[in-house]
Amino acid sequence: MRHLLPTLLAVAALGGPATAASPTWLPGVTRAVPLEDTASRDAPALEYAWGPRAQLTLGQTLGLVTWAGEGADAVHLWLSGLVALEDAHDEGLFPDELARLVGTLGCTFSFDARRVFGEGGVVELGLELGVERSRELVAAESDRVDLPFTPGDIPFGGGGLWLGADISWRFHVAEAWTLSVRLSDRVFTNGWPLMFGARAASDEVATFLDEGLAQAPSLAVGVRWRAAAGVEPVARVFFEGLFPHDDSASDGLFFRGILGVALPGRYGELLPFLSLDAGNGKGLLVNRHELRLSLGVRHVFR
Repeated sequence: MRHLLPTLLAVAALGGPATAASPTWLPGVTRAVPLEDTASRDAPALEYAWGPRAQLTLGQTLGLVTWAGEGADAVHLWLSGLVALEDAHDEGLFPDELARLVGTLGCTFSFDARRVFGEGGVVELGLELGVERSRELVAAESDRVDLPFTPGDIPFGGGGLWLGADISWRFHVAEAWTLSVRLSDRVFTNGWPLMFGARAASDEVATFLDEGLAQAPSLAVGVRWRAAAGVEPVARVFFEGLFPHDDSASDGLFFRGILGVALPGRYGELLPFLSLDAGNGKGLLVNRHELRLSLGVRHVFR
């Protein structure tokens, strides 16, 4: 797993399309397989789910500039951010106990893959710099959430600074059916010294930056059916491995599956869904293992 990100970085460096096209500023959608179209909890979208605790995400991706070549070949620069609220114990309708802040700056290379996958086929390579921080939403020490820490737990809420890379592809598997796959990896700042055996330097970086994870690879797969105009059922799964910096901490896994009906419209896409979460939680709940069935809705601006 430690060699996954270097491999993706090498592929992106060698495969980035060269284009002399003039730039298009603030182009809107900049990805053929955006994170918003996966089951990831880190999707920069507007999302609310409850089951039986509430979670709320307020996020958005901003396309900064695109250099488009022939066909689907293009280079994109984008910025995304989100605030994710979640309850640890309260079962109210609005989450007000925990929060996560996630921001990324990324560059994407898109390739026309119609010769390989047929009409609509696209392959993408992405690079990103990201940061995630978690905190409690409390006004006084007496209001703090009870989150006991035990041996084997991942510290600091699983956040930090990372360099990430991904490869994704999208194509039609049958008439009106589209398959998308996204393989990605994030290596946190403390993980780079570990690749070269510099454990002492890695320890100092992890402590200074409050990083509990060294690496987090993930796989997202989604299927979309264009059943009718404006009605597109979707099924998505997302797997993420959590590999801690500390040898005493246990490896983790997060899984999420979504079934829903996408409703594309003039101002974006609305997705009512039913989701199943399993394994580790997110943010300060990274050490809580549970199975959650939630009902929710996501909106993505297009």
